[in-house]
Amino acid sequence: MWWTLVSYSFSSLAWGLLMAVGGVLLAFLLVRVLSPDRRLAPVGYVALGAAFILLFIQTTLFCGALRVRSLVNDVEAQAASLLSSQTGILKDNLSQSDASELVSSLTGNYPFLASYIDGAALAGHTVEQVPHMVAASVRDSIASFIHWRIFWALLFLIAGGVGAYMTCEHFGIGVGGYSSGRVSTFSRAEDVF
Repeated sequence: MWWTLVSYSFSSLAWGLLMAVGGVLLAFLLVRVLSPDRRLAPVGYVALGAAFILLFIQTTLFCGALRVRSLVNDVEAQAASLLSSQTGILKDNLSQSDASELVSSLTGNYPFLASYIDGAALAGHTVEQVPHMVAASVRDSIASFIHWRIFWALLFLIAGGVGAYMTCEHFGIGVGGYSSGRVSTFSRAEDVF
């Protein structure tokens, strides 16, 4: 079980890194396309670097949540098999002690469930309802978590792109391409008149 968690963690890190690099490259290219006569100032690279770090955290958490969501059907099947092994309580509602025993069995096999299910919430329900309740609780929590990760990732990406765009320096375009000096807007306007 621990090897599975380690492999899921590393794959989430790898996919999160790829998504963050892709997002920051997209923001950089968008800044370049929107302002071909500007160059990023060092502060713009700092803004994109900060956006990358924050985006990497969010995309890694997003990929991890997708991995956990893929395990929900396994958890539901595991809960059903644990309940079917306890034939004495199949037709009755769960007592508090039976619900606590079920929760400890599930969290022993799936440690991440500890923050999603509670024995008190399962007590009083029929045994057939419990696997579906556990799976629904996990799905709802993970769906909310995924939506927040998407929101924060987009916010950090947009903020980094806007910060990079706002710090761009305006360069004049000469015959051979970009000139080496910074040109202010006022000097360019005076050249026209």
